Amino acid sequence: MDMFSLNNSLSDRPEAPNQYTTQLSMSLLLHEDKLHSSNAPVMPTGSATIFPHQQSLSTFTDASTLTHSRDETLHAILSDMLKLDAFNLNTFLLSLLRRVDKSLPLDEFYNVLYNPKSDNDAIQSAIDKIDKTSTNDDLESGMEIIQRVLEVFRFPETLYNQYPSLDGSDLKASNVNLHELLRSLLAIKILRHSLIETEDGDRHSERSPIPRLDIYKVYYILCQKLILKYPSSSNTTSLQQKLIFGQSKLGKLIKLVYPNLVSKRLGRRGESRYNYLGIRWNDNVVSDEIKALFRNDLPELTDIFKVLKKTAGASHSKSTLRRQQSSYRPSQNKRNRSISQTEMINRIKAQGTFVEPTHFFPEGPFTLKAFLDEHLNDNIERNWFAAALKHSSDALEESGVSPDEMNRLLFGEDEPSTEEDDILLRGVIDVVLPKLSASPNQPKIFLHLFMVISLKVFPHLLLLRKPLHTDNIKRLTSKVSHLIKRIEGEMSPLVSQKMQQHDIRNFLGILSRMIHLNQLLAAFFKADLQDYILKEMQEDVTRVATEGLKDGLNETYRLISEACISVLLASRYRPQFRGVPVKSNVRQNRLDRKINEMLHEAAEQTDPSKITDIDEAKSFVNRFLLRQKEKSEQISSLIDKHKRFQQDAAQQKQVILGDHEKLLPKKISGLSKLSLLNSLEKSRLDEELKKRLQSHYEMIADRQRQLSQESDAMLHELGVPFFVESSQFDHLNDNEVTMLKAKILKHLMKTLL
Repeated sequence: MDMFSLNNSLSDRPEAPNQYTTQLSMSLLLHEDKLHSSNAPVMPTGSATIFPHQQSLSTFTDASTLTHSRDETLHAILSDMLKLDAFNLNTFLLSLLRRVDKSLPLDEFYNVLYNPKSDNDAIQSAIDKIDKTSTNDDLESGMEIIQRVLEVFRFPETLYNQYPSLDGSDLKASNVNLHELLRSLLAIKILRHSLIETEDGDRHSERSPIPRLDIYKVYYILCQKLILKYPSSSNTTSLQQKLIFGQSKLGKLIKLVYPNLVSKRLGRRGESRYNYLGIRWNDNVVSDEIKALFRNDLPELTDIFKVLKKTAGASHSKSTLRRQQSSYRPSQNKRNRSISQTEMINRIKAQGTFVEPTHFFPEGPFTLKAFLDEHLNDNIERNWFAAALKHSSDALEESGVSPDEMNRLLFGEDEPSTEEDDILLRGVIDVVLPKLSASPNQPKIFLHLFMVISLKVFPHLLLLRKPLHTDNIKRLTSKVSHLIKRIEGEMSPLVSQKMQQHDIRNFLGILSRMIHLNQLLAAFFKADLQDYILKEMQEDVTRVATEGLKDGLNETYRLISEACISVLLASRYRPQFRGVPVKSNVRQNRLDRKINEMLHEAAEQTDPSKITDIDEAKSFVNRFLLRQKEKSEQISSLIDKHKRFQQDAAQQKQVILGDHEKLLPKKISGLSKLSLLNSLEKSRLDEELKKRLQSHYEMIADRQRQLSQESDAMLHELGVPFFVESSQFDHLNDNEVTMLKAKILKHLMKTLL
């Protein structure tokens, strides 16, 4: 459930805790006479609307003149709540913070809002708090006031105890959305606490103006840091992201908190941005680390905190989170050091990342190549991957399924009498599952089976080296693909009795992704390049070397070597769909781009029966099919034939409609008998028109079917993708295949006409 939503209606709300009801009633009773003074509103009787919908800030008591005790301050705030509705909520919250804000640092304030049961003493003694503002003796008092106010919003019925005249009337505070209240309160707090207004005589008044976007970035960064540092006990960090406002909403709150702030557009024409004058950063809150972070764009900030969330999201325990954050939070004596986005990501990156720095393996030495090396068994306790595989393999062995048996099913050569793709499926269904069904460790034993299969095929399918293209790997891919298609139906008798349906689907989803990655890698890093591709690569490298003579031959060869090594390591290029052109707007990367283009071209599919992607089909048509003059002319002739047929059909319809118009009787007014005859004649002609049109449409449909069959046969002979017979479309229905055909025909017409 969303912790920020107010899920219950007023009639369904639970009663407030007794201790809060008692404390609130006592506070209001002690100051009952205040409610009828000249400074407090008089409570009318009846159930009509009591207060206006809009209140200015002056409606609420100005905190700058208050020197009241805690009870007096709480009483004044509760009195103001009686004037509250959805229209003046933010004004009330600003008034509330002006009363208690100075005594409450940001860390404590956040936990009062979202972790009311947290250990505030531990928070108060932490040396790595986000807000470095020193606390004072009023901290506890301020926290209690905020807690009491929030309890009234959660349980508005407590106000009826003091004001019997309100019983039965609509208390507008009860209609306030608690989620909106909490995140508005946090946003106003951050704005008040991260910025300081400067006066004319202030020594900081000459500081640079602050861009509007930077204020939002600081707000965003502080929210993310608070979410990560103090996880909620009843919510995930993903759901907690909902407490962050967008830029437009925060802009309205800036105007509310700083109504006299001056904004001005600064910068060159076309690049000017709104900046605020008369404010500066509060260095106790906006540290050098945060200032370095908001130099990144918002999408980059989002990526940074996604990485941080992955490292801290395994547990909602605060102690676990703090230990994880200590690996990337700067130490106290170095916190003024500026850090960049790259430094932050590298600082927290786990070992053994795969291509992208944000994709982790758990801690421990592990690579796909290392797993396949024989010496790995000596250090198995240090490797999470091998240890997990051994744990699940041991569980299967206790049930009678040996590791050798699993290896034989996955990697063994098929017997001549056995269908090539069926050996793994039949071995799992007919041999392995009966043994596991007798195991007392159910349903967990089936999860061990899924784990063993996934971990065993993982290194072989995703390893970037020559065996990726051997017959053994192709055979393994074929077995796993067949297993994915059939096993869910075969295991249906066991579902709900000994295993869960979602466990099977999760397992099949993991295997499917491995197969897709294997196909992608095989396309982009395949070893069996054709001779003409290798010749073109040689010519391109020679041409680049000749062009680089002006830079010095040694430097050119150094660039070529560096780029070639990078390609061989397959670590500098992100795979992209075949058929998508490579951008060529960066001059300094032309060598990298050229090599990438050559790899891209080498991965082109030249067999139309194996093409399943529309972009790949378009690339095949442009690069291979239409370059053959004879085939191109035949396709153009076929398109012209279809166009003539459509034109002839339209002309025939116009002739039928024209003949009908000529035969219609002319309208004559005043002669009722003749009008009746004309009406009958018109009805007869309309019936004849319907028959002629029906006959015309039937003729068109017959001709269309005939023309479609002829076209399909011709396009099949010409080798147009999606018209060639292929087993790749077995998983698609007729409508999906027809849609693919229509798309490639549209591309052909657009290209040739």
